[in-house]
Formats: sequence, C-alpha cells, structure tokens
Amino acid sequence: MKNLNELGLVEMRQAEMHKVEGGVFALMAIGFAAGLLFSYFMFKNEGSASGNGPG
Repeated sequence: MKNLNELGLVEMRQAEMHKVEGGVFALMAIGFAAGLLFSYFMFKNEGSASGNGPG
C-alpha cells in the first residue's frame, strides 16, 4: 500500500513538471510568433517607405 502511494506522488510530480514544461513552451512559441510578426511589419513598413521590397 505504501508503494502505491509513493508511486501516485511520483506520477503527480511528473504531471506537474509536464504542465510547467508545456507552459514554458507555449510562452516561447508566442514570443517567437510575436517577434516574427513585429519584424515582418517593421520590414514591410521600411520597404514601402523607401519604395523597394515587398508591399
């Protein structure tokens, strides 16, 4: 019985770790996408202002 309880605690801890890893990954993905969008719009604005490049 004691072994079963310990196993349950280990599984709960692993689930918590996966939650944290998922959250960090989501934040990184959102930050990466935001950076891409920002650089895209900056590049687009510079291109249209100078008359060359996309847009």
